[in-house]
Order: sequence, then structure tokens, then C-alpha cells
Amino acid sequence: LAQTSEIEIRFNLAQKALSVIGDNPINGVGLAQFPAYAAVTRSSWDNQHNHLIGILSELGIIGFAVYLALLAAILQRAYRLSEVVPEEGPISGNLVLLLSLALGVILVNNTFVEPSLSAFTSAAFFVFAGVLDSLYSRCVLGDDPPCPFVLPRPREQIRSSGAARSRKPRSSSNGAAVAKGT
Repeated sequence: LAQTSEIEIRFNLAQKALSVIGDNPINGVGLAQFPAYAAVTRSSWDNQHNHLIGILSELGIIGFAVYLALLAAILQRAYRLSEVVPEEGPISGNLVLLLSLALGVILVNNTFVEPSLSAFTSAAFFVFAGVLDSLYSRCVLGDDPPCPFVLPRPREQIRSSGAARSRKPRSSSNGAAVAKGT
């Protein structure tokens, strides 16, 4: 019986949030202003219990579009990173998959629980997104430090490929050979 009342409360909050969205579709009512605007109850749980509806009601279509663009950028970077990482090894595409799934689980959870009520949930999303972005910057864009997925080849492979034999000494402007690194 208690579950039924919680479901009714959530539907009631969703209806109020949708009416708030209808009243302020472009800019919303302002960040964290849903409880005051909707005048739901006096408890501390005055939120819409749905992150997407919350963004729409508090930040409007403009804020929701920015949020979706941020999510799209994260997913696009995860996809591009998955094309670069090796299929096998200690660090492989499984890491990208794991981070992407963790982000997905957090987003699904946010449709049922307001993330501002849990600092861990909010922080975990940005930590996982930050790790993905860092790996993307290092592995796809080539920023320093180098990509951890690219392991240096053993010297035997370098010698057998002929790379070591094909190197010629650089010459200075007067034609004399210059040692590498000077």
C-alpha cells in the first residue's frame, strides 16, 4: 500500500513538472527553483524525481538542449575512442565499454532518482565522463602524455622491421653529419 502512494506522488510531481514546463518552456524556472515554483509540499523531497523532466522544468528547452549536446559529445568521444583502442591486452576496448555502460546506468538511474540528492551519483557521472574525455584527448587527439593503450614495441620488432637500419644521420648546413639529439 505504501508503494502505491509513492507512485501516485511521482505521477503528481511529473504532472506538476510538465505544467511548469508549459508555463516556462524556453528558459525554465531557474536552477533548483522547481520546489518553490510548483509549491508541491513542505518536505525536503520537493523535486521532480526525474532528471530529464527536472532539467526541462528548471532550465527550459535551452538548458535541455545544452545537456543533450553534452551527452552527445560524451557518447561521440566514447565511440571514437573505441575505434582506437586495441581489442586485446591489459587495457582494451573493454575499458571504454565499461565506462560507457557506467555512464548509461547513471543516466537511467537519474530518470527515477534526482541526482542532486546524492553527491556520489553526480560526482561519479563526471568522473567517468572525465576519464573518457582524458583518454579521448590522449589517444584520439594526440595530447600529452601519450595514450596508455599504445604500448612501445619490443626492440626485436623494431630491428626486424628494418626501421633501425633505414635511419640516416642528419646533416648540418655545411654537410657534416650531426648526432641525433644535438
